[in-house]
Amino acid sequence: MSPRDGAAARPAPVAGPALVLPGERARLQEHLSAVARGEALLIQAADRAWPGGPPVAARLGSLLSVLSQAALVLSYAAGVPVVRLLHSDAADEEPAATLNLARALTRDGRPGVREAHAANQRFVASSPRRDHYAPLIREIDAALRFIRAHGVRTDPAPMTDLFAGRTDAAGHLTWLDARTTARDDSVVARVARAGGPVGVTLGPDTTSDVLLALVDRLDPQRSAGRLTFLTRLGADAVHDVLPVLLGKVAASGALVVWACDPWHGNAVHAPDGGPRWDLDAVLAEARAFAEAHRASGTYAGGLHLEPGGGPAAGGAAGPPGGTGGPAACLELALQLAEYYRSP
Repeated sequence: MSPRDGAAARPAPVAGPALVLPGERARLQEHLSAVARGEALLIQAADRAWPGGPPVAARLGSLLSVLSQAALVLSYAAGVPVVRLLHSDAADEEPAATLNLARALTRDGRPGVREAHAANQRFVASSPRRDHYAPLIREIDAALRFIRAHGVRTDPAPMTDLFAGRTDAAGHLTWLDARTTARDDSVVARVARAGGPVGVTLGPDTTSDVLLALVDRLDPQRSAGRLTFLTRLGADAVHDVLPVLLGKVAASGALVVWACDPWHGNAVHAPDGGPRWDLDAVLAEARAFAEAHRASGTYAGGLHLEPGGGPAAGGAAGPPGGTGGPAACLELALQLAEYYRSP
């Protein structure tokens, strides 16, 4: 994804082994086509490196735990599998090493369903909203006990399908920014030639003309799952901007993945260089995103998480102590679970 405004320039990528193995992009697009059809969910988790923060191994371990916990809650609520996508600051510098480290951390299937469920139980038990979330957690617990009683394995096979998004064509999914593509057509041409799934971040100023031009350039064959649109609109702009874009893209015949990044548009920079979030606004944008899709008859299929960020700027949704990070991501997942469970 594009770097945050004001962020320090990153060093040039280090040459190394290939990040993407043959067939992995095609496999990711198959998974994303299921998301576009409403048969799966996409969760992307971002690992951010901030000054004085923990090393990459510790960050990835925390990120993968949050990813598994959120995936369990949302998969149960929606009744569909979850496609996991990783974006790491470290991956822009040493992409193959970072993805291999993430795969190594999950090689034995951990964190699996049992670990994720136990962590969610602990989170809900300490949450100010525990009475609100506890019924869902009890349902998941009963479902897991039922399938164990019938000899069904509850821990998945090792997470071999862990995909990486990057801002160049070396990843499984290539991220573009709609503002950049409007200024530099060569970027679009290069990504179009590379093939594979493409993600485009959309801001509140993205017009339907820009979006439809990208659809025609990047998905001329209208291949399901080829395009993922990640909205970063800000809580106040969703209802005004998103319905128009949903309608125009649907009319174009493109079957795309619509995902929500409710963090980017509701963040300000803290003195330490990390973001501060208004968590009430984060939750409001995610809910508005889901409501807009329901009203438009389209599918709210994706969610972006920021487990490794800095302190929150307040808001009733924040966990004890007012910090963001993993707790805020789980709060978001639990609240969105209500959307997928509602008629």
